[in-house]
Amino acid sequence: MTLTITEQTTNQEIFDYVLAHLKMQNARAMGDPGMCVYKNGEGKSCAIGCLIPDDLYTISIEGKGLTELKERFPKISKYLGLDNPERFRLFKNLRGLHDDYLRDGCNDKDFIEMVHSIAKWHKLKVPSQPQPLSQDSST
Repeated sequence: MTLTITEQTTNQEIFDYVLAHLKMQNARAMGDPGMCVYKNGEGKSCAIGCLIPDDLYTISIEGKGLTELKERFPKISKYLGLDNPERFRLFKNLRGLHDDYLRDGCNDKDFIEMVHSIAKWHKLKVPSQPQPLSQDSST
């Protein structure tokens, strides 16, 4: 199940959902050969992969950055709202949080500092206890 993203979904809702996901998973989504992936075969997903519904996901997005995802996968791009520059920057920062700062788990000092930096850059609030939003598996 993923958060259902609509035009009304706020960056705060996305931030809260991704933080709750990363806290629950407490590990990076890794593929072969030791590279971060959107989704792996072990049920793990990155900060962006957790937002992509299974019916839109395709293995061919693996290894692609957000710019290439935006240009080559229009259904995913539209769903995530990658044409919105502010949202695109947030996704880049969240992807970096997963890829570069989740190495030692969510309680790592560098991870926590980066969460607060992302919140400051995007004028978001860091939830004290991140909770997943209600999810809709019908989309």
